[in-house]
Amino acid sequence: MLTRFRAGSALFAVPLLFVLMAGCAGRVEYRSYGPAEEPYYNQWVVETHHDHVDYEHLSKRDQKNYWRWRHDHPDRH
Repeated sequence: MLTRFRAGSALFAVPLLFVLMAGCAGRVEYRSYGPAEEPYYNQWVVETHHDHVDYEHLSKRDQKNYWRWRHDHPDRH
């Protein structure tokens, strides 16, 4: 019975350990673009001389550049 308990504990502990390690080592970044973001996006397009396209059609590089710019321009609207 003791052997089953140890094996069951190990089966639970190993995945939990991986989750905890990934949580400490990884960085999850989530950015949301919604209607409230539109004035800032339009300002970014003008200031950076980009062609205006829907945000979801921007390249990943331009999306990253937008969020970098946005980080430096806190909410004012």
